[in-house]
Amino acid sequence: MTDFPDIGIAVRSLLLSDNEIAGMVVNRISADRMYQGSEVPAVAFYVISTIAEDCLSGAVGIDMARIQFECYAETRKEAGNLANLIRLKVAGFRGVQDGVVIKGVEQSSGQGYGLDRSEVGGDNGRPFVRQDFTFSFNSLTKV
Repeated sequence: MTDFPDIGIAVRSLLLSDNEIAGMVVNRISADRMYQGSEVPAVAFYVISTIAEDCLSGAVGIDMARIQFECYAETRKEAGNLANLIRLKVAGFRGVQDGVVIKGVEQSSGQGYGLDRSEVGGDNGRPFVRQDFTFSFNSLTKV
């Protein structure tokens, strides 16, 4: 079976390659969901959408993936600091990560703040900061 690049695996690896991010979250970076009862600080990321670049003769092999990062922490300041570290790491990144050729990354939306109330009742909640980036990458290169 042919393996094609997985932008999610590359993104997680890219974040963990940063000493400050890894120091904060250890390995608490998950795709597609934030696990209930997770320790914080932690990061959840979601591939919101992808767009394949095609031409009249077929697939070009460059995709753009819009990825949303949610940074959870005990305080809003800590969540904001983690979000800013992620922004510094990924914005403008170009290179190869886990076999995925990333052509460039740009911020799609600014930071938004919220409280995750799924685990804590009442007016309390776990603060998070959300931000989106668009990753351009080679999608049809065999790994």
